[in-house]
Amino acid sequence: MSARQALPNTLKAWAREALNALEEAEAIRADSPGIEEQDLFKMAPAIAAYFRGIDDEDQTEKMFQHACGTVVMIHEQIPEYRDLYKRCFIHCYLDAMIMIKVLKLSRAEQVIDFLEAKGKVESWQP
Repeated sequence: MSARQALPNTLKAWAREALNALEEAEAIRADSPGIEEQDLFKMAPAIAAYFRGIDDEDQTEKMFQHACGTVVMIHEQIPEYRDLYKRCFIHCYLDAMIMIKVLKLSRAEQVIDFLEAKGKVESWQP
């Protein structure tokens, strides 16, 4: 069951895909009592794998460990970052894409900055 989507090739296309992934996670949360907003980011790697048509469970698990591990590390260092649930989700989603080498860190940072400027994710001032 894969939903391989065309790989985004512009900043706006990456932003749109990341927001679509967030909407998917929010829809799942709406149907699943007990999932906290702050835990939405944990769905990001699975949605990323789905969007890229990755069916391999080992690869999906590696994406989860890498991307969620990064976000959890930030939460440990900066606890208030956890409250920025949309930003955490997008961060985790893009990290999963970086891990599978379809996105570069510099582009991921541009996507987050773009979404912040558009008011789609919470702003962050360290």
